[in-house]
Amino acid sequence: MIVLEAKALGGKIDLASSAAVSYAWELVRAQTPPQLVGVTDGVRWVLAEPHSLKSPRLVVDLAKKQTRPETLALELAQVLWRRLWENGQPPPPPNGSQWVVLPAFSGTRGSRPPKRIHFPDGEEVELAYWKDIVVVTAEWLVRKGLLTPDRCPILKTPKSALVHSEPVYPAGKPIKSFHVLSNGLYLDSHGSAPAVIQRARKLLSHCGVDPQAVSLLPR
Repeated sequence: MIVLEAKALGGKIDLASSAAVSYAWELVRAQTPPQLVGVTDGVRWVLAEPHSLKSPRLVVDLAKKQTRPETLALELAQVLWRRLWENGQPPPPPNGSQWVVLPAFSGTRGSRPPKRIHFPDGEEVELAYWKDIVVVTAEWLVRKGLLTPDRCPILKTPKSALVHSEPVYPAGKPIKSFHVLSNGLYLDSHGSAPAVIQRARKLLSHCGVDPQAVSLLPR
């Protein structure tokens, strides 16, 4: 999802004070954060992640004469439609039909956890316990630079956090069972098989990765 404010041609392009940013933060508070927020007059474009307004993902002026128009157009298209060419058609499950995409994987109480998890960049990780699904997913997002302290807290409910910068829920209650991620964030790793699958899906979606692009290999 991209929240974009359209200005009149030649109007002031100020992302920080734009209505798009205010609306994007409403979506963040509702736990449906947009991937990007931006402002444009049709010629000049500024796009950034909601948590990184001072470091825009893209600043383009289509009227710049020193850059070829097709180069500028391609740069803009790769940001606006990145989800389509990167995640819109998730890669097929690797090495045969035994792999199951994460949202379709069925986990029940007492059942055995999957053997491996496969990420869209081709990385595969062995799994030993159900909670490993959400732990390994979180660590993969950390390595990709997608799960950072400025994205926290990521809430499970209005009073409980899935990922936080400290081992307490927003209301101040200590997290019962947490895993300290490699970047120092605290992940609530406690939960049933269906719960950890749902939490992995939530983390991926929150960080802009299609859960359909992640697969699990049953034992």
